[in-house]
This record gives sequence, structure tokens and C-alpha cells, in this order.
Amino acid sequence: MPVMDGLAVCRRVRELQPTGEAFILMVTGKSTPSDVNEALNAGADDFISKPVMAEHLAARLQIAEKRILQNEHQRRSHATLARARWLADSLRDCAHALQGSAGSVTGYLVSEIAEELELLGRNGLAASARPTFARLVSEVAILQKALDQFTRQGS
Repeated sequence: MPVMDGLAVCRRVRELQPTGEAFILMVTGKSTPSDVNEALNAGADDFISKPVMAEHLAARLQIAEKRILQNEHQRRSHATLARARWLADSLRDCAHALQGSAGSVTGYLVSEIAEELELLGRNGLAASARPTFARLVSEVAILQKALDQFTRQGS
């Protein structure tokens, strides 16, 4: 390559996208074990030597597609888990504020949901948190209605 070799390009891509979103399949005339190690250490996700056979390239591209889909699923799971943790913390704060008041039953329910979300998060079961989120939305609506009635009665 005229300006940069493949290893330099690989390193540069990883510098620009440190999250690893770009999948790098290095295609090269080199084939020794040290060449493979050097490419992987530079940030390549996979390695194929020239001459490239269509079957090998197709297999490597299937591997790349699977890995990209797995990474996307993992990113979504992490986002769901982060949201579950935030909701659990928020609900725990609400439950604490409600304890000892007319809303202590609602506070207890909110506290239970927060504990359930935290347990799901600790066990890496972010995907199974969807029913809990649905329950959470329902409980928050009940809580909001009760707080609105309580506020109206107090005024």
C-alpha cells in the first residue's frame, strides 16, 4: 500500500473506533504464525492469506456477520441493563421517600421491583427484564395516581 501498510491502517482504525464496532478482516500475502499474531495485535478481528479462495472468504464473512450481530446484541443488552440499574436506583429512592407515609404500600411495591431489576442486572439477564419493565410502568402509573389523589386531598 502506498502510504500505510495494512497493519498501520488497522491500528489507525482502532484508534478512531476504540469500541471495536468496525470488523477488520485482514487479507494479506503473509501467512506465518507471527504474521497472524502481528495482525491480530494491530487490531484485526480475522485474518486470511492470499490467494483467497471464494469458499474461505465466504466462511470468514459469515463469521464476521455473526460476530457483528453478537456485538450489537451485547451493546443493546448493556444499554438495557444500564437502564434497569438506573430505574432500580430511582425506584429505591422513591420507595425510601414513601416509607412511613400514606404511600408505604406503594413504596413497598416499588422497592420490590427495584430489587427484582437489580437481581436481573447482577445475573446478566437484561433481556428478561422486559416483563419487569412492563410491571414497572404499571406500578409507576398506580403510584402517580395515588400521589395525585394524596396531593389533592392534602390541598
